[in-house]
Amino acid sequence: MTKEQRMQNAWRTAQSLKHLAVPPAVQVTEFIGTGYTEGKFGFLEVLGAKRILFKGALREVHVSQAEFERLRGQEAGLSTTGSAR
Repeated sequence: MTKEQRMQNAWRTAQSLKHLAVPPAVQVTEFIGTGYTEGKFGFLEVLGAKRILFKGALREVHVSQAEFERLRGQEAGLSTTGSAR
């Protein structure tokens, strides 16, 4: 697979996840939050729902976007190693 194909795949994956996986995860956390304020769910359920959102859907979006940016930097001749800013 060429670098350009990997870039396209990373970009498509990030966009798909952002539009398909994140909104339902956000809806679940909002639902759980509303249930918590109404006394239907405990605090641990709220934390669990938010943990799933942040560790799952958003993580995958960011990983795919980072891969795209890394490949784009290589294409531009930029170093992908070095100290963090």
